[in-house]
Amino acid sequence: MTTGIIVSGFGFGGFLFGYVGHHSCNPDNLKVIPMYTNAGYKINLFPESVAENVPHMLRTLDIIFVVLIVLGVMFVTKFDNKDQSERLDSINNEETEAPLTSTPEQEAELIAERDLPIFEILKTREFVLLYLLGVCHLFFEYYMTNSYKQFGFKGGIDDRTLSRIGSYGALFNGCFKIFWAATLDYFEFKPVYFIVVAI
Repeated sequence: MTTGIIVSGFGFGGFLFGYVGHHSCNPDNLKVIPMYTNAGYKINLFPESVAENVPHMLRTLDIIFVVLIVLGVMFVTKFDNKDQSERLDSINNEETEAPLTSTPEQEAELIAERDLPIFEILKTREFVLLYLLGVCHLFFEYYMTNSYKQFGFKGGIDDRTLSRIGSYGALFNGCFKIFWAATLDYFEFKPVYFIVVAI
């Protein structure tokens, strides 16, 4: 659940910055203008005044991101080495007293508690599978993020409404990241991820 709360910042950030981006770039909610390319294709483009606001929007977002990063770094504190060493000692004692046969879950927990070199982790089958799952999951998400406004413009929906749709979509994204991560505290990974993929 803690991991879900941390990752949910992606969704909640999208909710907030969807509004910030829209008000920085298109405060008057100007509509797109249908234009035709030299090849005869119809495209929808914003007026030039909106395009001129894009650098201002990017600078505004950059300043906000830098402030948030600095605040985040300031709140990072050093982990208590005493508590960590006591925990590692107890884990080592459990490993020596552990029975010769153990379940796959117990073996996975023991491996997770050890400090493995980063290149050893990258070589594991589990890392490769999780990486591929992440790529397949994020591909769809970013595809929708970059294309939903184009479909909206074709349907005649104004920019402010589309920005709200995107912001609320990001809000649900953040909330459900917490929900699905919390379910992993009670259920195994495979059924949880299967339900996510099925939905």
